[in-house]
Amino acid sequence: MNCSKLFIGLLLVFNSAFAQTNLLQSFKTDSYGGPSQSVKCGSNLFFSAYDDVHGRELWVSDGTAVGTRLVKDIYSGTTGSIGDYFNLLACDVNGILYFRAKDSLFGNELWRSDGTTAGTYMVKDISPGTADSNVGEFEALNGNIYFTANTGSQVWRSDGTGTGTTLLGSFNVATNLCAFNGNLYFAADNNNNGQELWKSNGTAGGTVLLKDLNGTVGASLPCNFHSTPSLLYFMANTSSGWELWKSNGTSGGTTIVKEINPSGNGVLDFYSEASMANIGDTIFFRAQDGINGYQFWRSDGTVNGTYALSNLTNGPDSYCSLPTTNGKVYFNNYLDPYFYQYNSFDGTLSQSNYPSSYYFNIYQGKYLFLSDYLFYAGKDSIYGCELYYANGVSSPQIVQETHLTDNWFSNNSQGFNTIIGSVGSKVLFTLARNPLNTEIPIYVIDTASIGSGYPPSIIVPVYNGSTAMNLVWNRTENTDSYEIRYKKENDLPWSTLTSDLSFTNINNLDSTSNYQLQLRSVNSGNNTGWSDTILYNPVYISNSYNINIIAERAEDDSTVRIYWEPSLQITNLQIRYRLYGSTAWTNVYNSTGMKKLTGLQPNSFYEYQYRANYSGTWDVWQNINRYFVTPSLSVGFPSVENLKSSTIKIYPNPCSKELSIISGKSIGDFIIQDNAGRTLKTEKTYQKQIRINVEEIPNGIYFIKFLNSLSCMKFIKVGN
Repeated sequence: MNCSKLFIGLLLVFNSAFAQTNLLQSFKTDSYGGPSQSVKCGSNLFFSAYDDVHGRELWVSDGTAVGTRLVKDIYSGTTGSIGDYFNLLACDVNGILYFRAKDSLFGNELWRSDGTTAGTYMVKDISPGTADSNVGEFEALNGNIYFTANTGSQVWRSDGTGTGTTLLGSFNVATNLCAFNGNLYFAADNNNNGQELWKSNGTAGGTVLLKDLNGTVGASLPCNFHSTPSLLYFMANTSSGWELWKSNGTSGGTTIVKEINPSGNGVLDFYSEASMANIGDTIFFRAQDGINGYQFWRSDGTVNGTYALSNLTNGPDSYCSLPTTNGKVYFNNYLDPYFYQYNSFDGTLSQSNYPSSYYFNIYQGKYLFLSDYLFYAGKDSIYGCELYYANGVSSPQIVQETHLTDNWFSNNSQGFNTIIGSVGSKVLFTLARNPLNTEIPIYVIDTASIGSGYPPSIIVPVYNGSTAMNLVWNRTENTDSYEIRYKKENDLPWSTLTSDLSFTNINNLDSTSNYQLQLRSVNSGNNTGWSDTILYNPVYISNSYNINIIAERAEDDSTVRIYWEPSLQITNLQIRYRLYGSTAWTNVYNSTGMKKLTGLQPNSFYEYQYRANYSGTWDVWQNINRYFVTPSLSVGFPSVENLKSSTIKIYPNPCSKELSIISGKSIGDFIIQDNAGRTLKTEKTYQKQIRINVEEIPNGIYFIKFLNSLSCMKFIKVGN
């Protein structure tokens, strides 16, 4: 085994047998970013990704490392065959993926894949040669793929063969393809009616205008189609404004459902995307009646059965996707910190305990409902950006610490994790990027493993001379201590040591031998299994000009260790750090791969920067600050290192709008004070969980004092 691969690049070593998450593959980035959002096809997820050898190409994963692989290098070399918006330009038809791609001989055309190299090929060259047909929208129907081509001016049908790929009609524009009751429905403009409602039975002769909703007034622009077992719903703009329409597939059965807003637009302000969801024949959508603003609505297709379910200050956002699971429909907005849920079984609407954030609806892949779990990209001051999960009852939990550094940024430009899809019980996600990290890894979490004990899975040996090493690993939940064992490669006896913290150092190594390492977690005398074996070469030194900050680890409430990777080029590292919000830096130096920062304030938020010395020359300071939090010794505050169960927890910290308090018993009386000791809030609650609005409090450091338990916690208020 090449030992250098264990701690170069990502500096991560993953346990594949017991870890709650597993590393599947790592990719580079191009102008489209990292791995794309995926398309589920049978028991696989297809996605596009970029590497330095193949460019951006088609990849497939079944949720295992061995099953995550390049399907085919369609365009040889680094040019890549696939562009942006892969998930919008691909479709599953009975286990076959249809997608847009190009190669060195043909432009962007229709391709298909069964997940094998031989089974991945172009279906038809619609625009001959290197010209692009730019196949666009896709819809599966009756075992065929329907799609638009030539910038949306044509509608086609294909059975997956070249001869079975036929033109159904040519238009000025055709959009919004939707299957319903054995036929295709879409909006099209054929020069006579503007964009109106069309229907196709899969033949050119059977592709006809179903209904001109606007007559001679103008285009009705049907959009946002959504089919239920009995009806096709869509939104359209007529003399009644933008309202909800329905169709049973006939011209006479195509009517407005209800004029929701008699004085204006009911469902849209202008032509745009909007989501609908359904449970059976009842649909759910966002609408306004001209009085209460946009709210959460339902409809069974009748006037009386179409009404608002909510009357909230902040209703659903325009880009809310209305996820539906287990008979419940969820919606959120940019302002409220939790999803709302509508329970179809009892007809109730309430605020859930599933967290929400402003970026959930702005960017793709920031949350995913899977059964009773919500997986979402979040951050806090201890872990930084990680993947979290919530079950709607207990407080949210981190899936697993995957960054050994905090990687928390104070502004909203932070790159969060991205969920690329789910297959079965597995959720695939990418890691938020570290500064200077050139790769984007994909991980998988199996919901079946949530809550089970597991050993550390990110284990990083750090060079500390030829006869010693520093060892650091990810923190695991509900752990009292960690057990480490090591030995010379191929020797029989193990040497064992324990640590209450997620790091240690090992001395008196033989520089002429490789070493094997394993770790496990211990809680209340119960051990997890051992991690995979890590191989370490004591004399290996990285050959890199990049500064790799490996980990930040609290030794006690006033001491934090910064681990970094020494290299042949970097002879010294300078670190400067300060309390968040202060102006004075403290400067320290290190050449060994680990520097202790001492004399810190307990339970405080710090920022730091670093720069390297290259053979006597100091580089410029890195522009992006890093952060760490010192632990508190206050009663009831959880240890930063081992995250043992505590009496009281607060989150998120830092916070911008709302702070949540969770206690094992009634919270009782508490006060919020500023740094000068002034009391800003005095409250009493008999509940075990409470949310406090801190949006109007100026940015700064504050204290919550719990009078019943005589405990005190510090939190930081940052800008929105």
